[in-house]
Amino acid sequence: MKRCFLLIIFIFSLLPAAINAQRNGLIGKGVQNEGFLSIGAGPVLFSGDVGNTSKDPLIDLKNRHAFALAFRHLFVDGRFGYRLSLYYSAFDGNDKNFSMPERGYAFETKLIQPSLQVEYSFIKGEFKNRDVTYGLYFRGGVEAAIPFVEFTGNPVRGGDSFEPNKVTLGIPLGFGLEFGVTPNIRVGIEGGGSVYFGDHLDGIKTASSKSDDLLGEVLLTFSYRMFSRDGFAKKCRCNSR
Repeated sequence: MKRCFLLIIFIFSLLPAAINAQRNGLIGKGVQNEGFLSIGAGPVLFSGDVGNTSKDPLIDLKNRHAFALAFRHLFVDGRFGYRLSLYYSAFDGNDKNFSMPERGYAFETKLIQPSLQVEYSFIKGEFKNRDVTYGLYFRGGVEAAIPFVEFTGNPVRGGDSFEPNKVTLGIPLGFGLEFGVTPNIRVGIEGGGSVYFGDHLDGIKTASSKSDDLLGEVLLTFSYRMFSRDGFAKKCRCNSR
């Protein structure tokens, strides 16, 4: 129920942008049309049945990190669009600093996450007297989580289930801030998280589990504009606001 509620909120949050774009004649016409190739890297935060980054070291790039590759297609004055993303995450956890250290569970997960998301920039502008633009955007959609789990702890207890490769669906949501340092290059920072319809990102679902796994990431991003239908920003930034 909670996940369905989040999905409904997400869908309705996009309606004002879509209605406004339609009223202004921006949908279905020859408007600014840009394609970006984006990469990102940064730390991962995980909460599941084994281990928790709120009790382990919060930032552990060696054992918990993520890489992202995305194609972003933006239109409606560069504010609205979609992205096809592929995330690779690696993270681990154990019971050492968790609620049941005597249980002795431990795991290492490699996770692949293909996703389809929409993106909406609700703040766009340009610094005065500087040839640098900025934008604050929201993203969200659906994804598949494909885990590869290695269980390195004590044997699984009766009543708990272990499934090391169980694929599950999720709802990724996030915000990003990026700066256009040249007409074709943007750099920024993005933070987000995913709510999943399953409980096996760490391979374990305990008998006492009452919630599904959560995964978040903070990424430094680099984007390169691959194409622009109207040649936007090649000579000026007249439409960047």
